[in-house]
Amino acid sequence: MAVTVALTLALPMAAAAQGLGVSVFATSDKLLRGTSQSDGQPVVGLDTSWRGDTGWSLAAGLAGPTWPRQYTSSELTLAASRSWQHGHDLSSQWGVVRYQYLGSQRALDRSYTELNLALGWRERASVSLGLMPDLRSYGPPPTDGPRPRGLGIATELNWRQPLAGRWSPALDLGLGHLDLQRIQGRSYRYASIALSADAGPMRVHLSVNDSDAARHGLVQRRNAGTRWAITLGWVAK
Repeated sequence: MAVTVALTLALPMAAAAQGLGVSVFATSDKLLRGTSQSDGQPVVGLDTSWRGDTGWSLAAGLAGPTWPRQYTSSELTLAASRSWQHGHDLSSQWGVVRYQYLGSQRALDRSYTELNLALGWRERASVSLGLMPDLRSYGPPPTDGPRPRGLGIATELNWRQPLAGRWSPALDLGLGHLDLQRIQGRSYRYASIALSADAGPMRVHLSVNDSDAARHGLVQRRNAGTRWAITLGWVAK
């Protein structure tokens, strides 16, 4: 679920199993950086990933529908990353992700690429930086031409707290900021609290998210503010 469903902020980097992985999921609301991409509607998706023994990872995902009803589309995600372990406590990772929206021309225009860097501590805490050089502006489209593109910068701070229990529960906290000053002179903040648990191949994820994107006129009010989402996933072992 990590590739296509951004229910919370990026979680601390953890040691992933090597080899090929496949998962399917259903979520009540597809959230990215505190705002809804599905207009509050349910989304289903499929993720595949591969991790080698040298730290390289590849992933691909397809989810849909992922955009408001008036121009509903599917989202294809392609990602590659490289991670390193620095002693017992520290880890680092860089990666590139392509978000490709399929459907109408309006949806296609939303497609963009993200370059990201992250530093993790003991698989508990992480700080990350995301650079999106071709991000489209938020909000309603202009009446005199296409949406402007520019550099978007996302910074995030996250903490994962494992909890005692049979199904490996964990509590995740995150804070983030999306800088759109170079595109449209605005920015917004977002946060999340999430509880997750595993029961064999099944995974359950419940999150509460909040952002002030609507207050800054970047999205409609129904797609920002305080939102919750529940996700059910199945991971092939």
